[in-house]
Amino acid sequence: MKAWIIERLDGIEKARLTEVADPVPAAGEVVLRLACAALNPADRYLAEGQYPAKPPFPHILGRDGSGTVVSVGPGVQGHAVGQKRAILRGDMGVSRWGTFAELVALPTESLIEIPDGWSMSRQAARRWCT
Repeated sequence: MKAWIIERLDGIEKARLTEVADPVPAAGEVVLRLACAALNPADRYLAEGQYPAKPPFPHILGRDGSGTVVSVGPGVQGHAVGQKRAILRGDMGVSRWGTFAELVALPTESLIEIPDGWSMSRQAARRWCT
């Protein structure tokens, strides 16, 4: 798959588009084919070394996104291939590869259904408030 990777903490503008292996879902995970990914301020801070986490390299940034489930790992319930989902929270783009790619593997507890009437782009860029 194609993905934007960084190889050190020297700024988001140093990210480069390259080919990397497709993710495979582990137990309790799904793989989403991303339709949208949003640039979060945390992505920039991490790429500049200003974020508490220090990811392994090469690294794919991206904390937010939405897409369609393309595969599910063992034990997954409530998420089926073909369903549209959005990323609510988690360690994507921080300690594990994120959403600046064609595909992303993530645990099901980081997924939500996209509300009726919301587009993929609106969901990818949303901010939840209580």
